[in-house]
Amino acid sequence: YVLTGGELPAMVLIDAVTRHVPGALGDEASPEDESFSDGLLEYPQYTRPADYKGWSPPPVLLGGDHAAIERWKAEQRLLRTAARRPDLLPPETPGLASRKVAGVRLRTGDLEQDYEAVRALWEAASPAITLGPSDTFAELQRKLTRDPDLFVVAMAGKRLAGAVLGGWDGRRGSVYHLAVDARMRGKGIGAALMAELEARFRLKGCTRLNLFVIGGNGGAVAFYERLGWERVDATGMAKTIDPVGR
Repeated sequence: YVLTGGELPAMVLIDAVTRHVPGALGDEASPEDESFSDGLLEYPQYTRPADYKGWSPPPVLLGGDHAAIERWKAEQRLLRTAARRPDLLPPETPGLASRKVAGVRLRTGDLEQDYEAVRALWEAASPAITLGPSDTFAELQRKLTRDPDLFVVAMAGKRLAGAVLGGWDGRRGSVYHLAVDARMRGKGIGAALMAELEARFRLKGCTRLNLFVIGGNGGAVAFYERLGWERVDATGMAKTIDPVGR
């Protein structure tokens, strides 16, 4: 970034150095446990009041289970780093880093870069995938501001081989629009995408996932059953509404 003079960067340098002078901080352990102390971004921070204009910290932080709190902190650091600075993640990070599986490279999708190819992939999968108003670039962009890590693509070189989209409402996870390029099916790419997405849901604390299969698509049902999914006796229903102000 650009500044108008050298005074501010000089102050930042002085402060950064002063933090390491013995006695400068109230707790000598403070410099050892902070953002970037081990290469990952820091977990979210909360303070009083516990409820502010409807905003409140996650229940796990109020439960008194210190082991659960430490697990939450570790998971949040991974999620925040994956969403904001994926370049900082070590390659072996399970469920988040760009890595090679089933002959393709799995990574978090970049809507600006991937949308046209992903949209074409989904359209080619019709009628197994039905696209609607929520699948436009603008609507997906809004959705991904909440959980950008739940958009996963598989790349075979520079070509898109598959994609899947997940949604997290804080209680249940949903899987949308799993598709694999017809030329690359049967190689385990769909299963790899689902395993990656499930790993990311686990990091959020998700315990149950839902998805819908279009009626008559027995191949998709059999595929998900092989991955451990169970059929449920339910009737799916939907309604399109007009959002206020748009």
